[in-house]
Amino acid sequence: MKTASRTDIAKQVKILDLAKKFGITIESASAGNFDYRCRCPSPDHKMGKEKTSSCYINSRDNNYYCYGCNKGVSSIDFYMSCADKTFAEAMQEMKEMVKNPGAYHDIVDQKRVAFPILVETSEIIRAFLIENPEQMKNMTNILKKIDRISFELAKEDADKIEEMNKKLKNILGVK
Repeated sequence: MKTASRTDIAKQVKILDLAKKFGITIESASAGNFDYRCRCPSPDHKMGKEKTSSCYINSRDNNYYCYGCNKGVSSIDFYMSCADKTFAEAMQEMKEMVKNPGAYHDIVDQKRVAFPILVETSEIIRAFLIENPEQMKNMTNILKKIDRISFELAKEDADKIEEMNKKLKNILGVK
């Protein structure tokens, strides 16, 4: 069984869920990339007597920043502040909150395999356009479709992209 890495924890354990777990009141906010705010969870922040919310949360990227403390990054930091734990303690406790350990590494590996194949797709199209510049206008729509298909296939299987590239070479008459 895979164990959760630091990146798995930071990506999968949501700050908003942690705030709920620790009973922190969250309110909507619109400030730059931040969409929520709350009082800082750190007991050191104004000795726990903060009157206005200075901790802003970006739920999309799962990060936060407290303008009062000038600190904060990931859900791990947030947990450390809420639970008053060391990094090692927080990591140990948060590993249990990760639903899919190793998922981040799987995505990285998948991109590593798919990238060279997608570059090959680009080279096939480039070779076709060099030989057939009058087709540039028609290729714009085809490229949008190829991008969408390649992205979906990359999620499933890089071999399918290679198969698509072979078909593309035949269709376009590129060697």
